[in-house]
Amino acid sequence: MSSPDSGLFAGRQPNQLIGREDEATAIKEKLLRPEVRLLTLTGAPGIGKTRLAISVSNDIRPAFAETTFVYLTPISNPAQMLPVVARSCGVLEGVPGFLSERLCQAISSRRLLVVVDKVIYNDAMVIPTCSSRDLNAEDKCRQGVAN
Repeated sequence: MSSPDSGLFAGRQPNQLIGREDEATAIKEKLLRPEVRLLTLTGAPGIGKTRLAISVSNDIRPAFAETTFVYLTPISNPAQMLPVVARSCGVLEGVPGFLSERLCQAISSRRLLVVVDKVIYNDAMVIPTCSSRDLNAEDKCRQGVAN
């Protein structure tokens, strides 16, 4: 788990990405498009999804005001995912209101890149995405997971 502008992205990577240039370029192009709110890297364990995500994040970091990395390996219950992501974005629990709404309100006007690693997939788990460019951002947030 991490905080904004985490040191996990800082500095040189231990080695070069070899043979992943096409994927890295495609990911960068997609993430820099204003209409893209979510991009998921999928694949078998051990193929380098995390390494690719960190490399791309380092490369495009100047395009974002803030970057945070959320590592979810310690989480075994999908219901814990939203609180961990919210905390990493500076949204605290224990405050009145739905956590998903408060997360959307907190990040909707920020140029923020959030990299979430080791996501637990669960059909019931939805993390809403919203942006200041969305006219109905608050409505989208209300469709998210209540906490």
